[in-house]
Amino acid sequence: MWFLGRYIVPAIGTMFYEKFVNKKKKNNHSQFDHMIEAQKQILRQKQGLSSPSNSQSSQGKNTKAKNDDAIIKLYEKEIKKLNDSESELREGYQKVLHLFQSKQWGNFDSLQIVGSKFKKLYQFDVPSQVIDTAVRNTLDEGFLLSRRSKQLVNFEEYNEIIESYVTLHILFKEIKSKEFILTKKIATLKKLKVESIVKSIIHFLLRKPSKQQLSELIKGNLKELLTLIPEQVPLGLLKSRDNKFFLNRSELIFEFTEEAGFYQSLNPLPEINHKSDIKLAYQILGVSSNDSQDQIKKAYKRLAKERHPDTMKSKGIDSQYEALLTENFSKLQIAYDIIKKG
Repeated sequence: MWFLGRYIVPAIGTMFYEKFVNKKKKNNHSQFDHMIEAQKQILRQKQGLSSPSNSQSSQGKNTKAKNDDAIIKLYEKEIKKLNDSESELREGYQKVLHLFQSKQWGNFDSLQIVGSKFKKLYQFDVPSQVIDTAVRNTLDEGFLLSRRSKQLVNFEEYNEIIESYVTLHILFKEIKSKEFILTKKIATLKKLKVESIVKSIIHFLLRKPSKQQLSELIKGNLKELLTLIPEQVPLGLLKSRDNKFFLNRSELIFEFTEEAGFYQSLNPLPEINHKSDIKLAYQILGVSSNDSQDQIKKAYKRLAKERHPDTMKSKGIDSQYEALLTENFSKLQIAYDIIKKG
């Protein structure tokens, strides 16, 4: 009995674990590895588009067709694996599959969905051709892996990617045309100046501006900088900083507004030094008299952290702005004191 308990039973247990439990885990990992490998394969195929050739255009079309076929087959394979309890995921995959299959005639479900969302959020009509282009470009890019799970991107996430691309595309076109419609709406919602939003968008499109480019942005010399940005906004800009997933519309706008706050802080704040300036104090902190003390305190702390001279200098600000940054920081403190005592 001792021999059975000491050696035989544990050995049987190990065999059972390896055969049934661990096998399932390995299968799950292999499915995810297969998805990653499939995406790598598609990306490798895409690199062929940039190789010089006399028949580059036809090769590009053939490569895109192969990419589409590979993605369609991958989705079809994953749909077959899903069981009855995963009907919602199956439906999402089928809608993405439909997007790829309908590319040739452009009958995209996303057109109405994305258009309606923009209308609701910003009271802004997005031209259908803009969304159509966004859908095509996004599909060509082949975003396959979900940001939420170890699965393929579903229909809802594809629409989020398309929303991000449409937002970026429209804001860039507005800068080029100097007709700010969506830009003004975002600036109003975020209580920022249009000029600061514009600078932050160019900053984002340049990805990592050099010290010289940063200096030109601060001064407002934008014309030359705009020539450095491709006419067709690269989809790669929608990737997160860790380069793993894509930015959704909210995250994209957060990136802009964070940088816009940086550029706005380089404008001198109005003079404030008297307790009767309470309206101006609210304006400086970007709050209202209807906000609670807790909300006002949070707004002040956020601005104090963002606009502290040391924080600003760490972002590459030239020493010539040091006096302005110190003065602005002092005005923030005065504004908060006035509201606290008011």
